[in-house]
Amino acid sequence: MHLEILRFSDLAPALVHAWDRLAAGRGMHADLYSSHAWLAAWVRAMGAEVADALRIPAVLGPDQPVALLPLVARSPRRWEWAGKGGSRMRYRPVLAAEQPPAEALGLLVEGIARAGVDDLALHRVPARDPATEGLVAGLRQAGFHTSRRRTSSDCLAVVEGGWEEHRRRLAGYERQVKRLVKRLRPLWEVTVDEYGPATGAPVLEGFEAYVDIYHRSWKRPMSPPMHTLEREFVRRTASLGWPRVFVLRLDGQPAAAEVWFRLGQVVTCFGTAYDQRMAALGPGSIVAWWAQERLFAEAVPGLVDHLPGYGPQKDQLGPDRSPIVEVEAARRTVVSGVTFPVRRQVRYVAPRVAGRVRRRVGRLGRQAAAARWRRAGPARAVEIAPGPRPLP
Repeated sequence: MHLEILRFSDLAPALVHAWDRLAAGRGMHADLYSSHAWLAAWVRAMGAEVADALRIPAVLGPDQPVALLPLVARSPRRWEWAGKGGSRMRYRPVLAAEQPPAEALGLLVEGIARAGVDDLALHRVPARDPATEGLVAGLRQAGFHTSRRRTSSDCLAVVEGGWEEHRRRLAGYERQVKRLVKRLRPLWEVTVDEYGPATGAPVLEGFEAYVDIYHRSWKRPMSPPMHTLEREFVRRTASLGWPRVFVLRLDGQPAAAEVWFRLGQVVTCFGTAYDQRMAALGPGSIVAWWAQERLFAEAVPGLVDHLPGYGPQKDQLGPDRSPIVEVEAARRTVVSGVTFPVRRQVRYVAPRVAGRVRRRVGRLGRQAAAARWRRAGPARAVEIAPGPRPLP
């Protein structure tokens, strides 16, 4: 094994394909965010500046990569997780084995240290992944102070015994869905269309149906960069057989949709949307359950991943919780260990303060313009005689 720090433009097609295989091959720790496909979609959405700032410590074996850690250089001495601005829910090293090899993690850290990095921030790291402990241990051995704090929680359902056992475990949710469907069926035909490899229906067509419902949902409209990122991710992974889109229809009218990904033993719910006008009918709850039933019928997963976060539906469908943490590391100095709270304030609070200042300045500017307008004197009415070309 040997270490290289790669740039995004250095990634050869063979390495890209191997990278995606690693993301899907980590057993119960397979993660769509660990794929090259997600990173490339993020770069496409964020632009060339992000691509230029990417630094990818990579431990390479004779036949394939062994470990990768895509980072962004905010300055020569401060690197952080790659994914800011892309709604990335989790971050972890990309590894060739479910159990992380200590030597590979040590080489990753060695590469970061040799590059002269003094300040490293890894956001939204899953505590359940043994790679997290291995990476923290490697940073400490390399002479870094480390800090770790909980920021969120994974939302998972570990599968034991197939669909029947999964149903029994989540029996309350299934009863809720059955009540909803029982009310709807006398009034409308209730169907689910699946887009993806199991049906042959183009998954991008299903994704656009999901986006259309998304814009009619309770969520804010999807921004152009987010639409670019998600569509590009679906497009890139379609050839890998990962994405599936499920669209619930009431008498043919799209009511709710979910985007799922299957990576090895893990199925992940990437996004949910329902038409807000139909909220009282519970279409989001129905499609969430029927999508899982379809996924289990295709092949029983080992883990159902609803992505980190909280909410009534997540709390019901993801009973297995484990912490999501933020890891910070700084070169060992007399004061480095006590400066983590200040670093945190600068890194995460300062942008919010800057946003408030911009809004305040904008508001003051508008007030000043209004004052100038008021000082301009009273408005005068001018009568325009009718003619062939009146003023608008």
